[in-house]
Amino acid sequence: MEPVATHDLSGQDLQAALAASLREAPGTPSAALSEEAPLLASATALFGSPVRCLIALDQDGLAHCIAGRLPEGPAGPRLLDALEGDSLWKRATSGETVLAETIAEWQPAWPPLADTATRFLREEQSPLGAVLLLAGRVPGKVETGMASGRGPVPPEPISAEAGDLLLRLACRDWRLERAGRALAGFAGAIVSALDQGVLTVDSQGRITFLSQLGAEILGVDAGQARGADCTRVLRPAVGERHPLLAALDGEGDRIEIFVTDGRGRDIPLALRMERILPEGEPAAGPAGLVCLMRDLSEERTFDLDAQRRERLAAIGELAAGVAHEIRNPLTGIANCAQVLQMRLAEGGSERRMADLILKETQRLDRIVTSLLGFARPGPPRMTETRIEEVVRAALELQQPIAEKHGVRCELRVSGRIPAIYVDPEQIQQVLVNLMRNAVQAMPDGGALTLEVSVARRRTHRRRGMGRRAGDRVRVPQEAPLARFVRIRVADTGVGIPPDALPRIFDPFFTTRSEGTGLGLSVSQSVVQEHGGFLSVQSVQGKGTSFDVDLPVERRRGERRQEPRG
Repeated sequence: MEPVATHDLSGQDLQAALAASLREAPGTPSAALSEEAPLLASATALFGSPVRCLIALDQDGLAHCIAGRLPEGPAGPRLLDALEGDSLWKRATSGETVLAETIAEWQPAWPPLADTATRFLREEQSPLGAVLLLAGRVPGKVETGMASGRGPVPPEPISAEAGDLLLRLACRDWRLERAGRALAGFAGAIVSALDQGVLTVDSQGRITFLSQLGAEILGVDAGQARGADCTRVLRPAVGERHPLLAALDGEGDRIEIFVTDGRGRDIPLALRMERILPEGEPAAGPAGLVCLMRDLSEERTFDLDAQRRERLAAIGELAAGVAHEIRNPLTGIANCAQVLQMRLAEGGSERRMADLILKETQRLDRIVTSLLGFARPGPPRMTETRIEEVVRAALELQQPIAEKHGVRCELRVSGRIPAIYVDPEQIQQVLVNLMRNAVQAMPDGGALTLEVSVARRRTHRRRGMGRRAGDRVRVPQEAPLARFVRIRVADTGVGIPPDALPRIFDPFFTTRSEGTGLGLSVSQSVVQEHGGFLSVQSVQGKGTSFDVDLPVERRRGERRQEPRG
């Protein structure tokens, strides 16, 4: 094979001719004719010898073939192992082309590769890699120099120095790309582990990255957001200067703000922002900004729940005292009314007044009893219970009444439901109350559905499970997911008006003239004593559903032991 005339070729013509030369070389990989072909072909032209493979060392000193193909069989792994050893690099110098026989004298682990030479590549004192040449294919002075077998060849033309530079750049580029991929993977793992959304912008406020959690919080597509102006993705709900643009100018790095998400909802967010400053050039201004965002919706719900608990605890204590004070004179009034009943003849106006007094005192007694039940619910007697049986028992009690009002009932059990520790009588009473309310919400008939399933939901930790002033809510940074048995009571009734929905668990609040307004308050108190949650979703005109979530773990159903005050 004739040596390649590098001075007559340049650019694409050079690469095409050298690629054809490589195609003729025995053992040349087909991969060299793809994206690696320009690199290997250029190196071949500069060295005057076909290049079989280029091997680079990573930051940890491990060898990798980045172009061409390693020798077949065990010679390939041995070649990599030998290049990873310090003893070989103590003898080899950068730009030195050495025959295989000589390298074997330096490093016995070097594989026997006939008619090959290796050119070593260094950057200052750091080994970068090596290029394996097919020495026997090249006639002329280069082959003569390498055939001496005595180490470094005489100084080579400037083209060899250019080849060294080309391959050093290739090794350095590969090493940087590899480090970049590793850094990207590391950064991706950190972003995935965060419980906050991550958003980055450049100096002009254009989004350069949005994590998946951040996209879910903002209700947008992460891919479509990339490259968009930050004011179109993170939209403050009120007219004020955009927080990201303000942070780029150094105006505030922490803020709580309401933003309008992609679904049109206003959600509270906590933003923490940090400017990216060019290293060594602080006066040049920020190159961009990193923003961590946290959805405060659930946390604020917990805060509102804590405030409501404190308010209801105070109401409960007051109600208990008032109920006791009312019950004693109420008993006296009822006794007097009964005496009058016995002394007055039936049909007279005085007798009707006595009957009315007794009837109203009995109604007041029921209210007082409910009030005491809300203020001081009885301690639950926890037993291991199949909750499906409790639901069926409650349904048997209410189904005849429901069918009488044109309401059809259905029970659904989804999957295998684990046994839980509850007070079955108290939970049954809660379900009866919810079903009674559902039937009353369907005066023209409808459907009442009870569904039992297992759900996972985020919970909050409390000092105790009772509803008292001391039972404060503490929101952890990362609320754990816990297993709950969920009993859903859903109807197709008139629904609850939006303005009434936030108040339905307040004592004495009712939308019916004949109600006391304590049924849902007592039910919520009972569920909370079990360590559970009672929540509601309603659409006016379509229906309402209540979810009773009871914890699977027994420890969440244990009532604190000290007596209630």
